[in-house]
Amino acid sequence: MASGEFSATNGAVEMHIQGVEVVVAPSESANVSSSKQRDTWGGKLDFILSAVGFAVGLGNVWRFPYLCFSNGGGTSVSLSLCLCDISAVTFLIGVFQLIKVASILPRNAMLARS
Repeated sequence: MASGEFSATNGAVEMHIQGVEVVVAPSESANVSSSKQRDTWGGKLDFILSAVGFAVGLGNVWRFPYLCFSNGGGTSVSLSLCLCDISAVTFLIGVFQLIKVASILPRNAMLARS
């Protein structure tokens, strides 16, 4: 291993190794201004959702139904999706009827319900 001399002046580093002189000067981007503000999260929920999304990943979301179907669980997944669809449609029909009865205003819909 070759030994050399190092010296630092005004932020620049000078190296002398086996007759070769190398000078490394700091760039302008290396000086970080203290007045520049860092980005922050909008709230705690933003951070939590980002952290969970980073930890879980989209690959696992797509992989779960594939694993269910490949291991014979496709019938139970299909059945649960159908039940969710039926309950959602029933809920939407009820909401639409309530809005129609209450003159299409959400405030009036809540008053008509009670």
